[in-house]
Amino acid sequence: MTQEEKLSKFYDVSLESAKQERERILEDYRMNLKAEYEAHVSEKKAAAAERVKAETASLRREHRRELRDRQNGIRRKIAGRQEEVKEEIFANAAGKIESFRKTPEYHTWLFRKVKAAKRFAGEEEIRIFVDPADATYMDEIEAVSGIRPDVSEESFGGGIRALLPGRKILIDNSFDTLIAEERENFKFDGGNLNG
Repeated sequence: MTQEEKLSKFYDVSLESAKQERERILEDYRMNLKAEYEAHVSEKKAAAAERVKAETASLRREHRRELRDRQNGIRRKIAGRQEEVKEEIFANAAGKIESFRKTPEYHTWLFRKVKAAKRFAGEEEIRIFVDPADATYMDEIEAVSGIRPDVSEESFGGGIRALLPGRKILIDNSFDTLIAEERENFKFDGGNLNG
């Protein structure tokens, strides 16, 4: 073999070896690149899933907050309306009590309350107080019960108050107290119309 042939053969073998080395390097590079790409894609998918999860949780919290705010607003409106209705009811009741106080039935009711207080007191000392607006009934109350009532210094909306000093008991059958107790215990039951 001539020198030229040897050189040509060496060149061909070197070239072939270089091509194989290049292919191996390229294949390693492709494999590494593919592995990095898959890791990158996997990482990005995981990050995207985390972002979606975090955003979903944030949206749920925001939705719950908005819902809670709307519910609180509705509750405030309902409470305000209930308070308006309550005031209307008690204003109406006060008007009806005023009308009732002008009827003969009121006189009968008043005398019944005086008699009941006297029965409760038995033989003990009792003082009966009437509302200043009912001072005109003092003679009738005395005639019916045998007790001369005192006129209260302050108005209590009608009715009577009886004091048993010996037992320190106050019998309060005044309309102001009755309305105050009803107002305190008043509540809306949610509109149950079926009883």
